Order: sequence, then C-alpha cells, then structure tokens
Amino acid sequence: MKKFWALLNHAMGNCLIAYKQYKEIIEETGSCIQADQGGFVPEKTDVLLNSDIRLLLSSLCLRMRRPREALRHTNCILQSPDAVASPNALLNQGIAYAILGHTEQALEPISKALEIVDSHKGTINQKHITANIGIALSRMYYNRCAVRYFLHVFDAAKNDCDEAIYLEPSNPEMYWFRAKIYAAEFLKREAMRDFHSAIELCRTGGKSSDFGQRRLSVSSNTSTLTAESSQ
Repeated sequence: MKKFWALLNHAMGNCLIAYKQYKEIIEETGSCIQADQGGFVPEKTDVLLNSDIRLLLSSLCLRMRRPREALRHTNCILQSPDAVASPNALLNQGIAYAILGHTEQALEPISKALEIVDSHKGTINQKHITANIGIALSRMYYNRCAVRYFLHVFDAAKNDCDEAIYLEPSNPEMYWFRAKIYAAEFLKREAMRDFHSAIELCRTGGKSSDFGQRRLSVSSNTSTLTAESSQ
C-alpha cells in the first residue's frame, strides 16, 4: 500500500512526499549497507522490492537535482550480489555522473545500458521493437549523444543522434541536438536543415523528448550537463 501511494505522489509531482515514502519503504526492506556489514539481510522478495524502490528513488532524485544521492541508490542496485543488470539503473547512474561533471565516467554505464536493451533486438520483430522499446533505446542514444557532445567527440555523438532519430523520427529535440553538433563542426547547411526540421515538427505537433521525468540539456551558463524536470 505504501508503494501505491508513493507511486501516486510521484506521478502527481508531489516529489517531497514521494521521496519520504520511498525512503520509508527502503528502511523497512533493509539497506545494502546493513547487508554488507553482516547485519540485517532482507528476504529475497524484500531485496527485489528494495531495488525497485531505489530505482524509482534514483529517478526522483535526478528530477529533484540530487545527483549524488541518485548515484548512491544506483550503485546499491548494481552492487547487490543478487542484482540483474538493469538498463534503467545504468542509465540513471550515467546521467548522475554526467550532471556531476564526470562525463567520461558517464559513458560506460550508458553504453552498457544500450547493449542490454539492444541485445533484445534479435528476439522480436522490428515493428515490436519500434512500438515498445524504441523510446527506451532512443532515450539512451540521446543521453550518450549529449555526453559525447560535451567531450567534443562529434562523430560518435552524431552517430548516436542518428540512431535516436531513426527510432523516434517525429521527435523535434533529436533534430535540434543534431543541428547543434553540425554547428559545432561548422557545417552550416546541415545545421540549418535540422533546425528547420525541428521547427516544422514542433509546428505540426512533434512530441518533446522529456523521457518521462528528466532529460539532459545544456546549461546556459556552464558547459556541464544539468537535469531538467519535464513540464
């Protein structure tokens, strides 16, 4: 029941209330620190619930601009002896590193998340991929593109953006970001083409890639990545 109310408050944007409720559930199911120290080791079902809540809490912490706490929760999930590699936990870990300015460290978990999700391509048809996990893949490619952009690895960043556009061709933000890459490489014609595509998609109802709760974007005052809550 507590999880239900926490999820409801999270969905309604009551971040502080959801944050406190998630923390209460984690305390009840045992922490990874307690388990590592040989103290209380929760039952198997509690371990799974604990990891599930930590993943939700890490997303909420990113939304609340608390990347260090988000990183603690993702590390706890991924370091658990019973952990199954979670692309969402890896993605949140990468975003947290990027927000903290550790852009090189951010690449590894985001790339690993992409490998895990991409590995399912061989088991389902292309139509199913586009409809069900295309958005997840697009989100990961876009985030890795942002990291590579700030590392000035423009060719690799453009390749990631190309993949994101292939998976989400009606998303104007993907074209906008690729235009930024072209502009950084002084390719004015290509940059103008993508800026025009982004404007047209916005005008005709293209969707915004807020990815549910957050996205990586350029801060107007610094060259680091920042987390923005979706509006």
